[in-house]
Amino acid sequence: MLKRKKLCRLAVFVMTILMITSQLRTLAYAKDETKNSNTQQNQNLENTNDSISNLKQQISPKDIILILENYNLNNKLRKDYKWTIVTNFIVGNFYCLNTTPNQKYGYDRIMIQKEKESGKLYFTVRGYKVYLDKYLSDGHVIYNEPKSTDFISMFEEEKEAAINFIQSLKETSPNSNVYILANPKANENSVIQLTEGFENVSKNSEQIVNEIHNLNKVSGCLYERSLTLKETYNLLDKDASLITNGRDKQVILCSGLADQNENFDEAQKYADLLKNNLHIVINIINIKESGGTYSNLIPNSLASENLSNTSEKKFYVTDDNLWVGDIFQVVFKDIFGL
Repeated sequence: MLKRKKLCRLAVFVMTILMITSQLRTLAYAKDETKNSNTQQNQNLENTNDSISNLKQQISPKDIILILENYNLNNKLRKDYKWTIVTNFIVGNFYCLNTTPNQKYGYDRIMIQKEKESGKLYFTVRGYKVYLDKYLSDGHVIYNEPKSTDFISMFEEEKEAAINFIQSLKETSPNSNVYILANPKANENSVIQLTEGFENVSKNSEQIVNEIHNLNKVSGCLYERSLTLKETYNLLDKDASLITNGRDKQVILCSGLADQNENFDEAQKYADLLKNNLHIVINIINIKESGGTYSNLIPNSLASENLSNTSEKKFYVTDDNLWVGDIFQVVFKDIFGL
């Protein structure tokens, strides 16, 4: 009986040793697996960094001329603005008939009035008198007019888009150069140069961003596209090394709507010289305010042909859904083939 008890104890001891050994092997295996997993993750991260580095090396640096609009820009509705339907009309207050601007008239802005004789409410739109009760009973709705705080400055939006473009350029193609111009100040006949010729986007990015941020809006003069395009042409034409350095060159011209009496002959002359003689690609970004019409866009003949779609030009127009920053992203991807 005693001998049997000793054998049982021995068996329990052996089983315990085997379990401990098995657990140690499992822990060792798990440790090796964790080590292998971490090694693989680190390798994957290194491969990703190498891929990004290789991508940057594969992307050819560009020389980009950025011409910013700093004159004819107003305000536009915020992207997140929500239109609300009027439920209580007040005589003398203004309202909107539509939330999408008409291409010819923009937003239909109305003022509610009251007839003295009948006491009926009405409004006038494009010379027509419309009774409010009849208009609403026909299934139409009228919207509250946005407040001033519902609008943002298109000039500030343009500057923010340009700064984001510079930052993207620095990240994607750090060896690229930029030359940034803006319209002349009031009563002056020379353009505002935000950079002294071409500057490297990586080495001078902070200074370039500050110059864009500090650009002021001018007044008292018209947008002289001919001056900025002439300045661009002269810079490239007088320095042969800029043309023969093997870099693709792109102009991005931001513009508000044209003045009705504006003459584009001189601007067209220099645009053609840039495109035909110096083989520069010109991208046009028309910045249209909320409710603005399409009748006063600058001529699309200033823009280059879109080689990927010969029926189109590199000519873009903002609207209530497509903002300056959105178009800058499209142009950026197009320039670098991303």
